[in-house]
Parts: sequence; structure tokens; C-alpha cells
Amino acid sequence: DVKNLETFVMVNELKSFTLAAGRLGYTQSTVILSDQTIGKELSIPLFERIGNRNPDNEGEKLLPLAQQILRLAAEATHISGNTAPEGLVRIAI
Repeated sequence: DVKNLETFVMVNELKSFTLAAGRLGYTQSTVILSDQTIGKELSIPLFERIGNRNPDNEGEKLLPLAQQILRLAAEATHISGNTAPEGLVRIAI
């Protein structure tokens, strides 16, 4: 889901579920659920659970792929004239 990837990238940039939630206009629980959803789908932890939300080793590998997918989704949205990307994105590592 593109929104889950946007959330993952924002948490990575801000190093905080709370700050990412505020920036995205979500509740903190929505951001945490998004993180858990991606982690469960990929069977990997995305962030260290202690201290700042730095990406785990697997999260670091996923970050550039997530950023690329978001750029491509934005480009596809621009080309198609749609205002918001929707749909499911599956990533295999």
C-alpha cells in the first residue's frame, strides 16, 4: 500500500512515530499499525524498538526501494491525471 510506504519513509525521516503522525495527519496508532503491517507482510522488523526510530538493517535496505516506489507512483499519478495514488504495492526482499 502506497500510504504505508509514505508512512515508513516519514517515520524514517523524522525518527518518530508521533512526529510522522502529526505531519501526515494520522493518529500515532495508525502510524504504528502501518509499520506493523509492512513488517508483517515482509516478515522483517523495520525500526529499532529502543530510542530513536532508526531503521533496522532490513529497514535500511527497504528505504531506497520505498522512496523509488513513491517517486514512480507520483509520476504515474501525474501522467494519468489522477490526484492520489491508490492500490497495493508488494515488495519482495
